[in-house]
Amino acid sequence: MEIQTIDAGKVFKALKGNAAKLQIPVGVYDEDDPEDKRLLTLVPTVDPFYRFPSEHVISLLLVLQEFDNALLTGPTGVGKSMLPSQLCAKLRLPVTRINFHGEMGAPETFGYYGLPEQSKKDDDVW
Repeated sequence: MEIQTIDAGKVFKALKGNAAKLQIPVGVYDEDDPEDKRLLTLVPTVDPFYRFPSEHVISLLLVLQEFDNALLTGPTGVGKSMLPSQLCAKLRLPVTRINFHGEMGAPETFGYYGLPEQSKKDDDVW
């Protein structure tokens, strides 16, 4: 996968002024490369009915321009998962959703060594 940068206004036609000139990353894939094929499975499908909330999109585009991280907070059902998912779908960037909750520990977050379920081997696997 190659990351190219383009003006945000080329992807989001509703952006005007300086927001349209933000340099944002876009994924470009080689269909013959096995790793690129795997990464393409992590690119969400574009929802043609999704409407991007402009005030939040500009904030996330600024984060993407700087290759930084963002923490989205809010009550259930306001679109904290849908917004970045659809943003990545438009930009063809792979994304993985991780659900956090109060009972979550390090094994659920980072993984752990354990015995495989369907294996007769005694080796631990990650």
